[in-house]
Amino acid sequence: VGYPQALEENHMQVCELRATRHFGFSVKANGKYYIANVLSLEADETVRINATYSPTSASIYIGLVDENGKFYYACATNGQIDVTLESEERGDYRLAVVNNSANTVSISGYVYY
Repeated sequence: VGYPQALEENHMQVCELRATRHFGFSVKANGKYYIANVLSLEADETVRINATYSPTSASIYIGLVDENGKFYYACATNGQIDVTLESEERGDYRLAVVNNSANTVSISGYVYY
């Protein structure tokens, strides 16, 4: 079978996507929210978080919390976030959001890992 040049072995890019999870929830003013489901990750594994939230004027931190409570996060402003984080060691991680605003924030998006 002949493959187009883009599919030949020397031109392929390999992407190993283990899972995609959709999430959607609200975080109270100046509050924190943790997703109950855990992401079991290997050391140095990457997790991409792509989400939108409102109100867009809010400032939030979004990221992963490890089993020891260490928060790996990125700051989000303007209602959008697209960030890739890397696990430092093997273990269970939870998606977490910290709302730094005086208003409840609604957030929806996907976690790819």
